[in-house]
Amino acid sequence: MKGKKEKKNILFLIILNEFCERYCFYSIKSILFTFLIEQYKLTVPKSTFLVHMFVFISYLFGVVGGIVADGFLGRYKTIIYFNLLYLLGNLFLLLSSYHVNLLMLILSLIFISIGTGGLKPCISAFGGDQLINATKSKVEGFFSVFYFSINAGSLFGILLTPILSKYNCLSEKCFSSAFKISTLIHSLSIVLFLVGSMNYTKKSPDKQFIVRLWKYLRIKYLENKGDSSHNKNEIEIICPETQRDVNSVINIFKIFFFVAFFWMLNDQHSSNWIDQGNQMRNTFYIFNYKFTLYPSQMAAVNAFSIILMIPLFVNYVYPFFNARKMLLKPLEKMYLGLAMTIISFVVSTFLQIFIDLGYKFSLLMQIPQYLLLTIGEILMSITGLQFAYSNSPESMKSLVFSGWLLTTALGNFYIMVLSIVNPFKLFNLSFTIQTQIFSCLISVLGLYWMILTCRKYEI
Repeated sequence: MKGKKEKKNILFLIILNEFCERYCFYSIKSILFTFLIEQYKLTVPKSTFLVHMFVFISYLFGVVGGIVADGFLGRYKTIIYFNLLYLLGNLFLLLSSYHVNLLMLILSLIFISIGTGGLKPCISAFGGDQLINATKSKVEGFFSVFYFSINAGSLFGILLTPILSKYNCLSEKCFSSAFKISTLIHSLSIVLFLVGSMNYTKKSPDKQFIVRLWKYLRIKYLENKGDSSHNKNEIEIICPETQRDVNSVINIFKIFFFVAFFWMLNDQHSSNWIDQGNQMRNTFYIFNYKFTLYPSQMAAVNAFSIILMIPLFVNYVYPFFNARKMLLKPLEKMYLGLAMTIISFVVSTFLQIFIDLGYKFSLLMQIPQYLLLTIGEILMSITGLQFAYSNSPESMKSLVFSGWLLTTALGNFYIMVLSIVNPFKLFNLSFTIQTQIFSCLISVLGLYWMILTCRKYEI
């Protein structure tokens, strides 16, 4: 059995690895919209579509990563192989920043999104695997620190990358410098992960897991069609433990479905909110010193606020409400998280209305909507991570985490559809207002449906 110090060291490596990987991902995500518009000369709707396609594939392949880890390679090998594909995508992206080549750019985004998608459900679950016989408070503590590292990495990526991309290289904006740094940081994350290889707890994959899962799902499908005679004998082959585990996962996924509405709103800060920021004043004078803030850097408000607010919520906000018999269940926090996110978009939509009327606001006017978005994310996303790990069967934790990630993919898919369909084009509204109004309306209905559907659960 590993000593406490050794456990802390390997957990530290996993957390540091996540910090570096998140820096890389968010550095790309933070400037991708601007990169597509300024260097590739794409329109706002097309750039919006590609940004959310990138995020969509990233989270969609979380399902593939979960299945590969749980049923074929195990979490450790899955992390290694998907990291290599991720690194290849980074190299292609770097090349596409030197020479405009849309095909190479799209290929690089696909490789990066598949690579990071395969990693997403495995890293957090792999970290949980190291917590053998850990108490509930220690598990919660790990995931809080893990989420802290995610936001710390994203914070540095969001703050530094836009600055790096503005340095001039032969009279052109140097996006290549930004992508070069992100590639080096990602390489460092791979090295950090490999350092602890000899000391990790590496759980073997259950290679019959996919077969059992497929058989059981097929049987349940036939039962729903009324073909009970066909599967009565066959269902006895499936052990009770597998039946219980699959039913548990299905119930969790029913709850996850509604989380997609949260991500549909949240991830628009990488596209529509940047477009909104481009229409605002971004130059300020502090003590006669000129200061420039780039719209893509405003997402740092979200990351920085999460870092500050996590201890505040854990130590003060939750105990305050718990003492009054409120926010005791994870689902209650998740309801409130979606509601706060909807409110943040109502604020953003009103701001955009005044911008479209000709008012020139400071970029700092976006801070209130980012703070509301942060509160919503803490209530929804951190709670969701803990909920996914604590309520999932041991044999299917990566699959459950991939299901959690799939909610982000689904949310971004909604935005991709909105960027094409343009539902309010007859009302002569700007693209940003159209997508935000429609997203809010869908999310309000989603919240109502979520409360009605999930109130029967005792979790």
